Amino acid sequence: MDDALKWQNRQKFDRRKRWSAKQSSLTQTLFTYSASQFIFASLLFLAGGVANFYRASRMHH
Repeated sequence: MDDALKWQNRQKFDRRKRWSAKQSSLTQTLFTYSASQFIFASLLFLAGGVANFYRASRMHH
């Protein structure tokens, strides 16, 4: 009974691993790429906002 259960769990795990290996390489790459692009754009936007604020406050005084 125990051995059969172990074997069943191993089969389930293998199937899941195979699916995720086939699936994840492309999806993971795309997700990582888009996430890094988003972070980079956010940092640029923040830097631009800070620079703009600094310039505006300097012009004001």
